[in-house]
Order: sequence, then C-alpha cells, then structure tokens
Amino acid sequence: MAKREGHGGAEPTAAASLEGWPAGWDRYQVVGLIGTGGMSRVFRAWDPRLKRHVAIKLLRSDDPDLARRFLREAQAQARVEHPNVCKVFEVGGADTQPYIAMQLIDGQPLGRAVADASVEQKALLVKQVAEAVQAAHSVGLIHRDLKPGNVMVETLADGRLHPYVVDFGLVRELGAEPLTVAGATMGTPSFMAPEQAVGDAARIDRRTDVYGLGATLYALLAGEPPFVGSMPLEVLRRVVDHEPTALRHRLPNLPADLNAIVMKCLEKDPSRRYDSARALADDLGRFLDGRPVLARSTGPVYRLAKLARRHRTLVAVAAAALVAISVMGGMWVHARRTAARRAELAQRFGQRVEQIESILWRAQSLELHDIRPTRELLRRALAGIEADMQRLGRMAAAPGHSALGRGYLALGEVETARVHLDAAWAGGYRNPEVAYALGSVMGRLYQRELAEVGKLANRNERERRRQEAERTYRDPAVSYLRASAGSEMVAPELLEALLAFYEGRYQEALERARAAYARVPWLYEAKALEGETYRVLGLGHEMAGRYERALASYRSADAVLREAARIGRSAPLVHEALCQLWSNILYLKVWALGEASEADYATAIETCRNAATVDPDSERVLTQLAAVHIDWAELTLGRGGDPTPAIAAAIAAARAALGKEPNDTTALSLLAAALWERGKHQMVLGSDPRATFLEGRTHLERALRLDPKNGRALTSLGLLLLDQGVWEHEQHLDPTATLKQSAEAFRQAWDLDPNSADAGANLAIAYEMLLLHQVATNRGDPEATAATALAVLERTRRLNPKHIYALRTTASVRAALAELERRRGHDPHPQLAQAFAALDEAVASNPNDSSTYLTMAEAHMVAARFAAAHGRSPAAAVAAVRRALARVEDLSPGMPAAARLQPELAALERER
Repeated sequence: MAKREGHGGAEPTAAASLEGWPAGWDRYQVVGLIGTGGMSRVFRAWDPRLKRHVAIKLLRSDDPDLARRFLREAQAQARVEHPNVCKVFEVGGADTQPYIAMQLIDGQPLGRAVADASVEQKALLVKQVAEAVQAAHSVGLIHRDLKPGNVMVETLADGRLHPYVVDFGLVRELGAEPLTVAGATMGTPSFMAPEQAVGDAARIDRRTDVYGLGATLYALLAGEPPFVGSMPLEVLRRVVDHEPTALRHRLPNLPADLNAIVMKCLEKDPSRRYDSARALADDLGRFLDGRPVLARSTGPVYRLAKLARRHRTLVAVAAAALVAISVMGGMWVHARRTAARRAELAQRFGQRVEQIESILWRAQSLELHDIRPTRELLRRALAGIEADMQRLGRMAAAPGHSALGRGYLALGEVETARVHLDAAWAGGYRNPEVAYALGSVMGRLYQRELAEVGKLANRNERERRRQEAERTYRDPAVSYLRASAGSEMVAPELLEALLAFYEGRYQEALERARAAYARVPWLYEAKALEGETYRVLGLGHEMAGRYERALASYRSADAVLREAARIGRSAPLVHEALCQLWSNILYLKVWALGEASEADYATAIETCRNAATVDPDSERVLTQLAAVHIDWAELTLGRGGDPTPAIAAAIAAARAALGKEPNDTTALSLLAAALWERGKHQMVLGSDPRATFLEGRTHLERALRLDPKNGRALTSLGLLLLDQGVWEHEQHLDPTATLKQSAEAFRQAWDLDPNSADAGANLAIAYEMLLLHQVATNRGDPEATAATALAVLERTRRLNPKHIYALRTTASVRAALAELERRRGHDPHPQLAQAFAALDEAVASNPNDSSTYLTMAEAHMVAARFAAAHGRSPAAAVAAVRRALARVEDLSPGMPAAARLQPELAALERER
C-alpha cells in the first residue's frame, strides 16, 4: 500500500492478466501485484470512475470469521481521519471475494525508510505515527499490531518523510467485546505488550498501543525490537518475564531523555506507561524541542526501587549510592519544577486569553454594533499579559507570547499575532494550539499576498511572486495546520477544511466545513470558510465566462454567509466577507450581464455599510464600498440615468480610505475610477471632461509611482485615456496619440494577468476606437489597426468565449471594415456577416447590453448605405436599424450616439 492519490505510474493492464486477480472483475483495472501477506494479497489498480490509482487488498480465504475480521478492518480504518493514516475508499466483494480499496502510497516500510536516518528523524516519525494512533483512539479504536512493518513511509517532493499507519486487521473498539477468546494471543510477538502476550483481553486498551509505539521506536534505534528469539513462544515468554535492555546500554551516545521516553513506553505495568498516544507524542515533541521530558519522572529513584524488589540482596549496596542519586534527583527536581512552573504560567496566560476570546465572541454575537470599544478593552488586557510576561522573566516568555499571539489573532491583527506566535514557536512552545494559530495567521497573509500579486504587470514576475507567496505563506500555513492535529481549540473538521481550501481541494473544503458546523453549531468561522470557498469557485467560473455557474456559486456563498451572520452578528470576518461577495456579484451583473437591479445595488451597499458599522476603521471595507458605487454609476450611466449620487458616494468612500492610509494604491485607483465615471457623465451632458480626467490621471500617476506594476492603476489609466480619446474624436480633434497611450496602459495591465479576458477586451476597445477614427477621417492605416484588434480579440475570446465586450468589439471592428469596403466601392456583406454572427453571440451572452444594439444598428446602416448607393431599396436594412435603435431606447433612453444616427436614417427612409 503505498502512494497518495495521483495518476502517475504504469498503465492499467487487462484485469485477469495477474495471478490472484479475480477474472472478469472490471470495477478496477489491475496494474500489478504489490505484495502478499498472510491470507491477503495487495494489488496496484486503476479506478476508471474516479480516475486514480488505488491499492486493492483481497482476502484469499472462504473462512467467514476471517471475512468478518477483514470487513471490520476496513470499517475501522475508514473511521480514522488523519493525514498519517492510510485512507480507505471502498469496501465490498467481487464474486463473493471481499476487498478493500485504499489509498496508494509509493514508499517503503518504516524500518527500511529510516535505516540511515538520524535519531531525531526517527523520533519525529514515531511522533507523527503516535498522533495518527491518537486519532484512532479518539474514535474508540486501538490498533493492537503496531510495528515498523505496519507503517509505510513516502518521500515527499521536498525530501520530507511522511508516514502512514496501515493494516488495522487486529483493531478493537474500546469497550467492545473482543472477537478473540480469553487466552488467545494475536499480534506480532516482538512488539506485543505483556497483557497482549498473555491473552488478557480485558486489560488491552490504548496503553497497549503505547507499548507498540515504544517497541517500534526501540527497534528503529537499536536495529532490533526489545525482545527477540528463535521461536515465537520464546519471545512471548521474554516479553512477559524479562525487563527490556535499556537502550542506552545498546547505544551509549543516545540522549538520556529519548532513552527515558522509550523505556517508559515499555513498562510491564500499563499504569506506568504514557496514558495515551497523545502524551507520548507530546513528550517526543519536548525531546525534539530540547525541553525537559515527562518520562524522566520514572527516573533513578523509581529504578532503584524496582531493582530492590527484584534483588533484595543488593539493597545495601544500592543504599551506598543514595548520595549520588540525591544529587541527580536534585537536578531532576529542578527540571521538573521549571517545567511545572512553565505549565502553570501557560495555564494562567491561557485562561486569560480564553477570557479575551470569550468576551470578543460574545461582543461579536450581539446585535450589529461598533466593536472598537470592546477591541480596545481587550488590547489593554493583552497589554496586561505582556507586562506580566516581562515581569516574570524568561520562564514566562514562550507561554506569554503564545497567549498574546492567540489574542491578537482573535482581534484580526495578524501581523502582530505573527510576531508573538513566531517568538513562542522559537522558544520551544510548539503545542497544537500555537501551530493552529500560526497556520491561521500564515493562511490569512497568503490570501492578502495573492491580492497584491494580482497588481504586478510582468507575467514572469507575477508567477515568481505567486510561487514565493506559496513558499512563504501557504506552505508554512499547511505545515502548521497539519502540526495542529489534536488541538482542542477547533473542531477537527474545520482544520481539515482549512487544509483542503489552501491546497485547492474546494469540494472537500466545503464538505469538511459543513461537518465542522454540524459538530459545533455556533462555529460561524466554519460557515465563513464555506462562504469564501463558494466565492472562490464563483470567481473561477466568472473568469472562464461561465456566468450562470458563477452566480450560482455566489448565491450559495451568500446563503451560508448570512447563516454565519446570524451567529456572528457583529463579527468583522463575516461582514467583510459579505461586502466582498456582493462587490463581486454587482461587478459581474454590471460588467458582464448588464442586468443588475436596484435591489442588487441596495444589498451590496447594505452589506458594506454593515461591515463599516462593525469596524469603521477597516480600509478594505471602504475600498469595496467605493467599488460598489462605481459599478452602479457605470450601469446607471449606460442606461441613461443620473449617476451623480453614486459617483459622489464613490469619491467619498475612496477619500475616506485614503484618509486612513494615504498611500493605498487601491484607494487611489478607485478614486480615479470614480472621476472617470464623472468625466463620462460630463461628456453625455456636453461638458468638457478634460479637467476631471486630468484629476483622475494625477491620482493614478501617484499610484504608479508608489507601485509601477499596479494592475488596477494601469487599467484605470487606460480607461481614462480611452474616453478622453473618444471625446477628442467627437470634438474633431486628433485622438491618435491619446488612444495609443490608452492601448499601452491596457497592454501593460494584460501583462499583469495574461489570463484575464477583461484586460484583453480593454486593449481591443482601444484599437477599435482608433480604427473608427481612422475610417471616419480616412487617415492612418485602418487595415493594420483592425488586424491588431482582431488578433487581440481572438486571444481574448479563447480565454472567455462569452465575454460580452469581446463579442461586441469584434462586431464593431467587422462593421468598421465593412464600412471601409463600402467606401472603396466593394461589397461590405462578407465583413457584415461576421459582424452579425458576433452580435448574435453577444445578445445570447447578454440580452440587456444597449451598446450591443447600437453596434447592430450601425452595422445595418452600412448595409442600408450600400443598398442605396447601388440603386437597391434599403428598406429591409432601415427597418433593422429601427428595431435595433428601439431596443437601445428601451435600455438606455436618450443615448447621444443613437441620436446621431437619426438624421441619416431619416434621409435613407426618404430614398425608399
């Protein structure tokens, strides 16, 4: 059994081509035999339905008891959810032959995998195995056959070793009746606990697995298990009657702490062992971190007492060593007192930060209100923890930093939280709670960094920064989150959901987030994660032009985020997520579908205002609010309405964001975009927009000085220059230089995100406007401009075949070329046919875009002109123009561009 899911490896062969594989069984396609053991065989196979390789374990027996045990193994292993436990995908039977379909692990048994590894590496791997065993214990299962052969180790791409616990064939449910009768011995003798060796089923519990883990680590370090012999019965007798040879006698240079850990696991009396696999894992963690281990409590005094009981004649000699032992005992007592004091401080600080988290949670569950006063109160409480930490000195440093990090994370101050959590981790404080907090911090920083990466113009630089963000933030986030398994701070399913989300396994993230919420119905963070996952899925659909699927994902996100808001009624995390989501929804409906309603706008405003009510200092909320107003101003302007209120609100929100952070390039770009909308409105009113455009350009130039590769600023600059070029053309000025500057800004923005259809469409529109000017004035090289525009549009439509702007611009370019052909005395209909084909697609993509119908009217005007010039009736074409213009008037009453067609249209009608 070996390898995580993947599609690599040999090609599937005919199912019956390997001996032992059931003939005619085509549910799976066999690739090869992995191994044979006992009454089973394990095959490597291909699952054609789920497109993955799996390991298939087949039982080679008709014994119903074996079949029952085989089935129980699968059911037990499937219940354990842990990254270090081999996953069970399916259990069933083919031709009455039971089988288990499992995760395929490309690796080797633990003993071979670590043959040349360091002592620390071996201890780390057993620590991870112990954490996996704890996961089994937490669902009421004990393994009973832990040994190096039942741990497979895979080497990851970065060289790290990843162990998997396999073969739960002897598993037993705690509290259940054993399947074996009293006195029956099952397991592997060299790794059996004494109670297991004598068949005392009633005494077998999780400490039995602790013994197996200790025996496994003993074997890895010493090269052989604690007890060996030529016959199984001889080994069992030694397990029961003899003390194992201390590891330090075999390995004189072995650290005393690690020796103590292993020997504590191998105690004959279960009560002297670690109480759980978690306790063993924690002590191994202390050893690896260089901290005192708890195993040393069974030190020299206890060993001397055992020696006295077994060899009473040596008691007098042992007494002579008491002076030396007292010195050692004093050192031990000091270490224990230090550890105890540190644990006491950790408990004290932990209780205080839990109070802070509880107060914050209660504040966030109240009716919508400004939570800044509560936050300030809690900051003062954190300052008190920091003062105590400084006063108590080094002993308090690590637990103090842990508490402070958790507190600042709860407040949403991730940078400050990271400083303290890093200090706790560096100080050896590496419990699951700190790991989970660090994973959460790095995950949030990763998401922020991805947003910044999107502003880079150079494709190679953008990819480099993305990979760097993964290495710097995402990969550590995943590692920390995995290390937090067993944390009592969070539902295990939420941890699994976070891991799946950061690793791009979005469907699994949704399922695990729902499971977390089902387990803990007040855990609004689980619903917030589910909502963010749906939002990310929606963004992917939107970028690919799957607009209906994008809206469906956004609607799902809205539903679960509102459920989260019913619990966290004043939680900034939830309300900021709703604001971001509705900004995305409005953008899609305005710019891609053209169907946003007043209700959509009102909802977007409400969600962002709610977020601003909860946290008025949030700069991110103010920028989202500005974006919402800008989108609505664009739609209102396109419909012939008055965008002035929306524009004023956008400018106010952007200026408020700049008041909190004067160098925020996003706020500068949004302020410029609002001014762009104002300038376009001035054009509609017949006013000169140049002063407004110039003010917008001033803000953009400042943003680009701060960040020359800011994609939003480059796009906004291109839009300003584009509309200035349109205005210059309408005023009979030469817009060539302005439109070329616009195209250059758009080209740089497209380099920022070469997979963005929006960026490509913007660039094509700049060339379209230059083409229209060249055709109208008979200047320049319109064929070359058209060829450039069409090349850009072809690439854009490959990215998003339904992009409304790309479809409409394609039609406009073809109509311009048709007009050019008409003026030269050639037939324009071949170009018009392509224009109308693109227009049909545009209407199918968005039936509410007035500019599409205006382009349609202009194309039919070309046909009408050609017919009139060649002595044919233009009636059919004129009627088509009228129908298109009527649709324009329905959608955008009083559009100036439509009005300009009326005089010529009337003249053509008179010619009929």
